[in-house]
Amino acid sequence: IATSSVPADGVRRVLRTTHLRTGVAGDLPEVGPIPCLVQPFIEPVADFRITLVGLNAIVCKLSRASSSEIADWRTLESAERWEQGELPDRVVQACHHLAIIFGLSYCAIDMIQDRRGRFWFLEMNCSGQWGWLDHQAGTQIGQLIAKLLISKGD
Repeated sequence: IATSSVPADGVRRVLRTTHLRTGVAGDLPEVGPIPCLVQPFIEPVADFRITLVGLNAIVCKLSRASSSEIADWRTLESAERWEQGELPDRVVQACHHLAIIFGLSYCAIDMIQDRRGRFWFLEMNCSGQWGWLDHQAGTQIGQLIAKLLISKGD
């Protein structure tokens, strides 16, 4: 793999989730030989970050009232704020099951919800970031991680 960035305006930029125009996916020579996933666009009404720490599931939600055409929440205006949220029990249980399958006591799962209310799994990170959620949404993920680490020493 040569690079995970693409040239844009004379500068190399990290390639984030991008909404491509129809027919463009097969014509991306500037991306180079890096793995990429191309799929149909799912218009989100909300993004979810489910952080699993041991048996705890911390669900945070970013509503997309005015920005559903943007593919990657990281490119949204700073006015968009994460808050603590809820998911149906079956979705949370599926997240726990996935962590168990991979033997993880910590992970961060990203999902979106579409206009029809369906939840879509995007990815699972075994070392996903969480600090901004403690700050922005008032979670206590850092404390839960510390308790989990201390309990593993017993």
